[in-house]
Amino acid sequence: MIQLRLRILRLLRTSSPAMSAATSCSPVMSLRRILIVTFIAFVVLVFGPLLVRNTHVRNAVDAISSTRILPSLFQNGGTRSQLPTLDIVVAMYQENVTALGEQLESIRSLSAFKDLDIRTIIYTKDQEASTAAIRADTNATIVRKLPNLGREGGTYLSHVLLNWDDLARHTLFIQAAVHQPEQMIDRLQHNFNKLTGVLPLNRMESCHCRDCHDPWEEANRFPRLAQLYSAINGELCPEEITLTYSGQMLVSAARIRRRNRDIYAHLQAVLQSDGAHWIHGDGRADWRFADDQDNPFFGHTLERAYLVLWDCANTSILERCGRWEHFVADAAPLDPAVPGWCQCLDGVEPQRRGVVRVALER
Repeated sequence: MIQLRLRILRLLRTSSPAMSAATSCSPVMSLRRILIVTFIAFVVLVFGPLLVRNTHVRNAVDAISSTRILPSLFQNGGTRSQLPTLDIVVAMYQENVTALGEQLESIRSLSAFKDLDIRTIIYTKDQEASTAAIRADTNATIVRKLPNLGREGGTYLSHVLLNWDDLARHTLFIQAAVHQPEQMIDRLQHNFNKLTGVLPLNRMESCHCRDCHDPWEEANRFPRLAQLYSAINGELCPEEITLTYSGQMLVSAARIRRRNRDIYAHLQAVLQSDGAHWIHGDGRADWRFADDQDNPFFGHTLERAYLVLWDCANTSILERCGRWEHFVADAAPLDPAVPGWCQCLDGVEPQRRGVVRVALER
């Protein structure tokens, strides 16, 4: 590049007499030559260094990505979903940050996760919170504020949509106040492996699609569950499906991407809609459930439907893993010899290829 600059400078110097001579014959031609040579010199002298630096771009990207400043889209030529990675995604509002930090440390230190590149991403809906303080107290990788809309489901859907092209191979979704943390830790330790597709981390129950309600309270009815199943899968809801509770589960990127991105965008729009939206006309047990933008009734439906969303709602998982009584007593699988244990595995169960653009209807 230095030699090229010198050649341009010599060209300018040697061109001057010729141009002077040419001026007497053709002033226009002389001016044109001067402008052309000046422009070439400007381009080389100003932009030349940038072109040279391009030969070092790959080394620079590798150095930066190794410090985790950039997404690991550039690491080893692969995306995070192709590498042994885990994102711990936390839905937070005003929970105890010290307790959360301790809980996260116990999760990150699990031997089941020892070979994984782990990011901790906390989404807080407390607009007055200090993201720097939360990051310091929890050793989180990223702390981000979100509008206080849509319960924990709004947070999870936001993460999926914001990180669609950079999802980790596995994502652990939890709330800042973990439900039954000891049992959750045990289930992670006993079940997680590289084939994990969906691993529910709290109680599971079943319901009849035609009349879906919580087994402990018949008034807790969720008529949208059957419609949600049909809209996502493109087929009628079967006689019975499996529900999960408390909004905590571990899911693979492959399982998330089985559904079209438009599905998540549509669910988020319904979940975060204002009071004028028709979804807020659904009947509910008023004494049990609110229906506000920060706590919509449809959010309770989605909480129970994560296994539907991620194609793990077959009741065979209950046969392998048990219901509430077994979860609180022993989170280990009923029979460790049974493939799948307390989860749905990628590459084992048949994948459902239903219609993915059907929207919820009034």
